Amino acid sequence: MTEKKPWSKQTVEERVRNLLAHQEEYVEKRLDPGDQLLTEHTYKNNLALYVHVDDQRHFMRLLQSILEDPYVPKEKE
Repeated sequence: MTEKKPWSKQTVEERVRNLLAHQEEYVEKRLDPGDQLLTEHTYKNNLALYVHVDDQRHFMRLLQSILEDPYVPKEKE
């Protein structure tokens, strides 16, 4: 097992991967195990929970998109 680097020593990609792993663990194991809350029933009966789960899953998609297609700004001339 490799020693975990401090946050300040990690690359941006490592930071995003770590954040994504923690986010996935939170959503999949604690918030919405089995991916069952984004339903019409939850939407009608507990809108706040529905929105929270949707927001968390959207955040995970954004993190994944950073890893798939990172924006690398061009250096100024």
